[in-house]
Formats: sequence, C-alpha cells, structure tokens
Amino acid sequence: MEGTTHKLIVPEGEVGRLDAFVAAQLALSRTRAQKLVASGMVLLDGRAAKKSEPVSAGTVVEVRVPPAESVEIEAEDLPLDIVYEDEALLVVNKAAGMVVHPAPGHRSGTMVNALMHHIRDLSGVGGRLRPGIVHRLDRHTSGLLVVAKNDDAHHGLSDALRKHEVRRLYDAVVWGHLSEDEVTIDAAIGRDRKDRKRMAVMEGGKAALSRAVVRERWTRADFLQVALKTGRTHLMDAMPIRYGQQFRGYAGQVESGADRLRIALHDLFAVPLGGTAVGTGVNAHPEFAAKVCSLISERHGIALRETGNHFQAQSSLDGVVSTSGALRAFASSLFKIANDIRWMSSGPLCAIGEVRIPAVQPGSSIMPAKVNPVICESVLMLCGQVMANDVAVGF
Repeated sequence: MEGTTHKLIVPEGEVGRLDAFVAAQLALSRTRAQKLVASGMVLLDGRAAKKSEPVSAGTVVEVRVPPAESVEIEAEDLPLDIVYEDEALLVVNKAAGMVVHPAPGHRSGTMVNALMHHIRDLSGVGGRLRPGIVHRLDRHTSGLLVVAKNDDAHHGLSDALRKHEVRRLYDAVVWGHLSEDEVTIDAAIGRDRKDRKRMAVMEGGKAALSRAVVRERWTRADFLQVALKTGRTHLMDAMPIRYGQQFRGYAGQVESGADRLRIALHDLFAVPLGGTAVGTGVNAHPEFAAKVCSLISERHGIALRETGNHFQAQSSLDGVVSTSGALRAFASSLFKIANDIRWMSSGPLCAIGEVRIPAVQPGSSIMPAKVNPVICESVLMLCGQVMANDVAVGF
C-alpha cells in the first residue's frame, strides 16, 4: 500500500526549520516530522535534507507520508467508561491503574485493547501500539481521554493540541502546602539521569509550563487545579516532585516491594513435611503431609503446601533465603523513604522544611515546639534490623 505524497512550496515570509515547517503544514507532531526527515521521506528542492535545515520562500518541500501502520493488537472485552461518542471521536473516563497503550510489561489489559474491541476501524495514525491515541495519561492518573476513531479526526485533534486550542485541567492532591495560592511552574522536563523511567526538572530538558491554583487547603495537604500550558511526558509527576511532593513514587516502591514478597512467599510455603525423621514420608500415611498443611493453612491463613521435591527442600533453604532477600529489598526502600521524610520535615530555620509531620509525642521542656520524627526513626531502626538479619540468613 502506497503512502501519500505532499508537495509544499514555502510561502513568502516563512522562516524556520524544515521539521517545524513540515509539522505545521501537515498537522503532524514535531517528533513525527523529524522521523520522516530522518528516514529520507522529506526532500528539500529534490535532495535529502536535515531536520534543522532552514527553509526560505519559494523552496519546494516534498513529503512522503507512509500509510498508517496496521494495528495488530488483540481486542479485549474490557469495561470502558465512555462519556461521549460520535462518528469521529469518543471521550473515555480512564480509571487510575489502567495503562493507556501496550508497552513492555503491559501487553494486554490496556485501554487500547479495550478500544480495539469497541471500535472496528480505529485510527492507525498513532502507530501500531497507539491506535487512536492523541494524548495520554499516566497509569496511576484518572481522567478524560479523547480518542480519534478515524485518521481525519486524529490529524485534527493533534493539530488542535499543537495549537493549544484544547484546554487540559488536572485535579491533584499534594502533601504539604504551597507557599502561594497560585503558582506558575516554568521549568525544563527531561528523563532523570539516575532513574530513566522517571521524569524530572533538569537542565537541558524540554520546556514545560503549568499553572497550579490552590482550591482548598487541608490540614496536611493542598487540593490543586493544574492547567497544562505545555504538556510533557510525566509532567504531572515531575511538577510535584519539583516541590518535594514525591510521595506517589514512594507508594510505587512499597507496591513493588509487596509484589516481590508475594512472589517469594510462594516458594517459602512449600515445605518438606513427610511425617518421618528424614521427612521423606517413608512409612507415613500417604495423606499426612497434605492434611497437616491444610490444617495449618486454615488455622493461620497461609497457603502452606507440600514440596514437590523433599530432598531439594531439605538440603537447602532457598525459599527462606529468597524471602529474606525480598524483605531486605523492601527494608532498603522503606529506609530511604523514612530518611527522605525525616529530612524533608527538618527545619524550618536551618534545614529543608518542605513538609510538616504530625507530632506523635510532646516536645522537650526546653524546646516545646520541637517535633521529633518518631515514626521515621522507628522505621529506620526496624529496617536496619531486617537488613542485618538478611546477612545472617544468607550465610
């Protein structure tokens, strides 16, 4: 299947880069235009060109746009909260926890899988893994998403977003308090150099502009309405982190630690219970191990079961070592979280003072306003014990 070729003539007064001109003329994203130039699909006066080359009046720009990639995603009958739909687009209320499109680690169960079931011919302009997707929301963010049902709608919506004709508002609850009722965040966003999955405010990043307005002030948090002026990947995560509000990242660490523990417990609960001195089950009742495991599981609420290899289970304690290692990793995460909170709550005169923690015990007689980070200190001591214990278990 052949693509579409566009012949463009740069008008009088037009200045700027080649990729910007192509993007503006064809209602493409800047990234999409740059990819077309890099793949040789754009000719400048009949020759291959670089994306940064300037254009001038009278220059002939020939652009070949390949056909939309065929969409090869399995349709899944998943619930969709559709708040509006017509022949060109639909608006979906995405639930928190749902991934928008397939990606490594999330090949199914995404909103795109559900859309493929709901719409027979979804726009393929977004690419093989993002059909119909004009803009995105992070996995843990809920909200309205506009989906293009055909290619014309996709181009029109993309153009409207590029021209800032679409207003996007977010409701957010952040821990702690902003110093002012209205804050404009004008900072460069890029991938964190230490954690490539996270976006952060950093030198050399792409310009990002947001405006946050405090709607309500609660005891320990602020309820904000945030208007995006210049959207960037994970901007709604990076913006609060700029103000020390990275508790959502902490929640992710805790969730990951709990997941690792659940996996480790599967091996830990496989026991070499046989009913004899060596535990092989020789001369014991054939149902001894199964019935004992069932009784213990029922009384204590654990999924205890007989191991499939008694000799392996008795000769090593791999399940115990694996579980201890998962506990150590969890403790390491909690140690960092507790220490971060301790430092962020320090001050306000000579330290960070970004957040305020509740007073769980009275201050000293000579410093009545002092708040000791008792919970943080307790977590730090407990985590230290768990990590030290893992050394003993491993050896």
